[in-house]
Amino acid sequence: MMNFQTPEHRISMVLYKNRFDKTGESFYGRVHRSNKTLSLENLISLIDERDTGISAHLVQHSAQLLHEEIMRQLRQGKAVNVLGIGTFYLAADGIVKGKNPVQADAPPLCLRFTPSAEVNKSLKKLSVSLVVQSQHDPQIDAVRDLFSQKDNEIITCGKSYLFFCLNL
Repeated sequence: MMNFQTPEHRISMVLYKNRFDKTGESFYGRVHRSNKTLSLENLISLIDERDTGISAHLVQHSAQLLHEEIMRQLRQGKAVNVLGIGTFYLAADGIVKGKNPVQADAPPLCLRFTPSAEVNKSLKKLSVSLVVQSQHDPQIDAVRDLFSQKDNEIITCGKSYLFFCLNL
């Protein structure tokens, strides 16, 4: 049974004012993530600390074989349940316009993930240790003209733009 509760780590959340709510009375939360995402090497080191009866090299080799096989199956368009955590699968990333779309019109592929029932059940047992309300108003940090592909310069009238925002 998976259990994501780790007593040595606290889960904190920052609440941001929902600027799309006209009443101004709702917030949305973001779970604070540490700046460090654990790598495979980090995980192997943690396993090695917990269970010295297995070689770290064997774990590394097994993980590499799993990685290669998962990638091979995904390239074949198959959905892959990874270690009971959830299923990775290919999906279309976008829409196709027109009455008679052809293969060349297909949107690019992306990778999606569906967590397993066991993971969802375990996540429901977690609780947030700290909730902080953000005191910052949203601000536009940068603007990219998608037509010219230039950032923070003159924008092209009638074309699309991408806004990079802080605290939105």
